[in-house]
Amino acid sequence: MEMAVATDIENHRNGAGIVRLSPPSPSIMGFSDQAFLQICALRLDTFGFLAACGRGSGSARALRLIISLIRLRLAFGHSGPSLDNRPRNPFNTGSLNFHQPPKRETVCISHSPAMRLLNTRTLDLEDFITVDQTPLYAILSHTWGADEVTFKDLRSGRPEEYQQKQGWRKITESARYASSRGWSHIWVDTCCIDKSDITELSEAINSMFHWYERAQVCYAYLADVPPMKSAGKHPWKWSFRSSRWFTRGWTLQELLAPSFLEFLDSDWNLIGSRDEWVDEIERATGIEVKQLANFQQCCIATKLSWAAHRQTTRVEDRAYSLLGLLGVHMPLIYGEGERAFARLQLELMRSSNDESILVWGPAMS
Repeated sequence: MEMAVATDIENHRNGAGIVRLSPPSPSIMGFSDQAFLQICALRLDTFGFLAACGRGSGSARALRLIISLIRLRLAFGHSGPSLDNRPRNPFNTGSLNFHQPPKRETVCISHSPAMRLLNTRTLDLEDFITVDQTPLYAILSHTWGADEVTFKDLRSGRPEEYQQKQGWRKITESARYASSRGWSHIWVDTCCIDKSDITELSEAINSMFHWYERAQVCYAYLADVPPMKSAGKHPWKWSFRSSRWFTRGWTLQELLAPSFLEFLDSDWNLIGSRDEWVDEIERATGIEVKQLANFQQCCIATKLSWAAHRQTTRVEDRAYSLLGLLGVHMPLIYGEGERAFARLQLELMRSSNDESILVWGPAMS
């Protein structure tokens, strides 16, 4: 079966015909990742997808067979040589071999991780054993600056130092604003996560979408958007949709997950709610108004397209920032680079029946 498929692939490359796939055989699990991908002729980009499926009536059948091969591969693993008999390199970033990742610290993800909130009146951090035990809370969405106040700062006992940081105003103003709206607690990622604890960080990132979803209200602070009365030479709406907040990877889930979201300008004045600014949000993000209201119904490829041009400070966060939006839990391995996004794609294939993932790859991202 393997050689027949390989022959068909070669014929297609030579213009002799379209790839025809036979039903998957368990013996295909004996090849390395590189050989497996050569056999399937599977590339996770639009061109490779169309080349494998062809344009005829058999496209849907070919797609289903490719998915079956992938699921069998993920279920049974692999062993054996590559097609060209070269030694296998488990650390080769050009392959999809994730069975022997670099030896880095990974953690088990808890389904009910602890959550830490900032008291809006006392500015003290309060720990909660599970999310279900937390009081009703507001949550802040923002872009990080160069001098933020961290968890270690607040627990250091040296307010004379951390209160001099630029980020201190963000802490006090977000707490003041939430308190003025009747909320006793607020979650701010800069100080509510101990990022030096890899276990806590991993739990927080895997739970963050859920935390934004559970919040009573999300305040999106747009630090680079001036008050309407002082917009300057550009129309104020241009300043709104040009905000850096709309370009960052992490703020995608923070835009979508909350049940209610309000935008605040650089002076902490209310701009308006998400529902009031849907047209400008569409212009800024490419997310259509109807998609914004029903984003959970959109396919995986559509969700990935929303993130395609967003930036993150660390390469791995391109994948990690999408975990909640895509409904995936996986351990964090900072240092793996682009492999994080490939791991995310494999996890989506393993856990989802959404076939649109197969049209997504380097050419589209």
